[in-house]
Amino acid sequence: MQDYWLWSDYINIRSVLDCQHYLSMSRPQGKYNEQDLPVYAPMHWTLKEIKAAIPAKYFVRDTRKGVYFLTRDFLLAAAAWSLALRIDPLFKEPKATGAHSSYFFLESVRWLAWCAYWWFQGLIFTGIWVIGHECGHGAFSDHKLVNDLVGFVTHTFLWTPYFSWKFSHHRHHSNHGSMERDEVYVPKTRSDLGLPNATDPKLDYEEIFGDTPIYTLFMLIRQQLLAFPAYLLFNVSGQKTYPKWTNHFDPNSILFTPSQRNAVLISNAGIAFMAFAITYAIRLFGIATVIKYYGIPWLLVTHWFIMITYLHHTDPVIPHYRGKQWSFQRGAAATSLPDDDAAEGSTNTTRRKSDSQDNYQRSTGPQRKHMSKEEKKATRGANKGRRFGKTRDEVDLCWKIANGSDCEYGEKCRFSHDVPAYLAAKNRDLRVPETSEIKDSAPFIEISRPVSKPHPSHPSLDLGTTCPVFAETGECRYGFKCRFLGAHVRLDGEGIVVVGDEDKRARAALTANELNFVSNDVLNSLRTKKYPLPLTAVYLEELKSSEGDKGASTVKSDSVVLAEPEQDLDSVMSALEKPEPVHSKVEKLISERTGNLNEPEGGADVPMRFREKKRLRWAGKTYLAPLTTVGNLPFRRLCVALGADITCGEMGLANSFLAGSKEEWSLVRRHPSEKIFGVQVAGNKPANLVPTAEVIAKELTGGIDFVDVNCGCPIDLVFKQGSGSALIDAPGKLGKIIVGMNKVLGEIPVTVKLRTGVKDGKNTAHKLMPRIAPWGASCLTLHGRTRQQRYTRLADWDYIRQCVEAVRAQEEEEDLPPIPIFGGGDCFSAHDYYDKLEHCKVDGVMVGRGALIKPWIFTEIKERREWDISARERLDLIRDYANYGLRRVTSACCYSSTDFFLVISALIPPV
Repeated sequence: MQDYWLWSDYINIRSVLDCQHYLSMSRPQGKYNEQDLPVYAPMHWTLKEIKAAIPAKYFVRDTRKGVYFLTRDFLLAAAAWSLALRIDPLFKEPKATGAHSSYFFLESVRWLAWCAYWWFQGLIFTGIWVIGHECGHGAFSDHKLVNDLVGFVTHTFLWTPYFSWKFSHHRHHSNHGSMERDEVYVPKTRSDLGLPNATDPKLDYEEIFGDTPIYTLFMLIRQQLLAFPAYLLFNVSGQKTYPKWTNHFDPNSILFTPSQRNAVLISNAGIAFMAFAITYAIRLFGIATVIKYYGIPWLLVTHWFIMITYLHHTDPVIPHYRGKQWSFQRGAAATSLPDDDAAEGSTNTTRRKSDSQDNYQRSTGPQRKHMSKEEKKATRGANKGRRFGKTRDEVDLCWKIANGSDCEYGEKCRFSHDVPAYLAAKNRDLRVPETSEIKDSAPFIEISRPVSKPHPSHPSLDLGTTCPVFAETGECRYGFKCRFLGAHVRLDGEGIVVVGDEDKRARAALTANELNFVSNDVLNSLRTKKYPLPLTAVYLEELKSSEGDKGASTVKSDSVVLAEPEQDLDSVMSALEKPEPVHSKVEKLISERTGNLNEPEGGADVPMRFREKKRLRWAGKTYLAPLTTVGNLPFRRLCVALGADITCGEMGLANSFLAGSKEEWSLVRRHPSEKIFGVQVAGNKPANLVPTAEVIAKELTGGIDFVDVNCGCPIDLVFKQGSGSALIDAPGKLGKIIVGMNKVLGEIPVTVKLRTGVKDGKNTAHKLMPRIAPWGASCLTLHGRTRQQRYTRLADWDYIRQCVEAVRAQEEEEDLPPIPIFGGGDCFSAHDYYDKLEHCKVDGVMVGRGALIKPWIFTEIKERREWDISARERLDLIRDYANYGLRRVTSACCYSSTDFFLVISALIPPV
């Protein structure tokens, strides 16, 4: 983030210089009318594209040049101060009587000289303050100590708490333009100002914003002189969601993490020293002298600083984003330009909009109401710029013939059976070059290179290519349609035939074929609510009877009632009391586990106690976090190959599992290389999580090693239904869930992943975790952030240690076997891993975003070193990842060449 100011300033300056004429035409003129504001189209550039557009010289730090500017400014300040010492002696009061005109003239000139001093000294002081600001960004020098030392001195000299300001300012740059996360200049909404809706006919902007000169002058003076101290002391214009009395001097403020508190105290000590120095100077020289030489120039520093930042952040056309519409690059490029696409020339890769959408983008005011609901919906949402094209073969070959089998339709088949004609029209085979073939200078790869080993009769075939699916499994179900066809064909007289490798097939059955497939019969029975769940039925009946009044709960006055649109307990019970058999295998398994349900007694096995559960001995093992949408099977395979010991599937919703969703059940797939594998589920009550666990136990026996309960997901969609991190504030419900899941899972352990709490400043995990262990959790994982934090700011590892100590004390007190406890958050290197392992008393560290940034972090952890990975090694990893993806999604084998590379780019995890 330290380069952010360079990127943003470069974009701002370049855009303004290129688009002055467009900007002048687009600004609202005359009477203010919100409907006349220009339409802002959010930027679509990636960080990589932005950084590539900035000249390299802007990323070079030069300590000598920085020291030169700092020395120059201090010398200029000393020179101005030296000249100011001569002002009063030079314009002494005339002693000759009758020289009143000369007296007034000299006094006027004297005060003009003081004004000149204040003006120039204020500018010089502002330059010194800006140098301290750049030190906070790490731009003054390559050495952090030099940056902090210079920044601390310059900012303390001008009454700015350096470290406190540095921390909050970094967060401001990291979240610029976000309504929910920005630190300062967060615009007020209509509800904040008490304004009616924009469509209210009684709304009169002229009356609201009309010019009142005296009041405007008062507010301007107050803002220019007091705004910055008010922000530091009272969070004025800061984030509205922060608690009352948030300020930059309280080390326990929400602005700072526990690891930053000592630096905040150092800043406070610097301000205290300045207070002492100013007090001493007043006693020595008098308050008037201190104000003239130092006080007024300092007020002008505040004036210049507020003027620059106010104009930069509050222009009516500067965009601000809510929720997922915000991204770092959008916030970085938020300028006073009305339309960055029109200014810079659009490079949008999205498919062409319809005429009505284009007209909508150009229209303003009431004209926008003409856009239909469908057209508005088409303009919303993320990833609108992603486009995956699909091409059709010129000759559409029958799939049966392509696989080397006979087509039952014969001549009546509407697809072609002419293999030679298909091969003659087929696009040339793809071939991914080896990293050794990549050159060190452009062009790095010859895109239009000739076929390495052409087939004598069919020039489109490349006998030197490799089909990643065939190489691993010994067969490719796409046959002649495969874009790597040359890798698995052989000559057969005058023609060619698709071949297979029996040895590879045999090996693949043990080492390559995925596990945990759920049959269509099971999915259909789940969809129709006919799947037998006897253990769940017994447990829910026990809960129902124990609740007495049919599950009625008492809602306190301050409770938050979370909507639960799923079926209630009675409807679940009615579906479970009369289970119907699915197939013989399930019947046999249920019979073995539960006996005859019609027997009056002794029909169910004795429940397995927690002490009899399979113990998890995970101390010292590396754990890849369950990453929703990106922790897919190909990525997990890559991490396992690089050293990950424990993997967990992406979060699945219990309701979707019970609804027989094919997409949800695909999340439980496991590759044989995953040594320890678990499934993570999210739900909001025992009525959906316990039956989900029973289905998993029956259908995936031997295919999973643990089931993880998600109590940490922060997204609104999950939280508002009472799932994910909402369970942290419902310990009673969570206890029933864990106990019930333990009963139906048999030997399969239950683990729990949670966060420190729901709201910032209100951590509850230290109270909850000691209660979870006796409920039967076999492992606990604590992410060191609250739900409100999401993934902002640093994880609180000091609090994680506190929670570990609380659990260990509970285990010792109740004589419970110790369970592994993992921590999570901000682990980006082997040094981070072992530092947290040593100081926080955890059994391991769950690695999430660190693995997305560099999957080889597991190798670094295993070998206790930092891997200075080369570009070619990175490309080899990308190749492996793409091959794993092609194996997982084998339909990619019949993509066009462009689509193939799009698939590869889509499989690369975000960095």
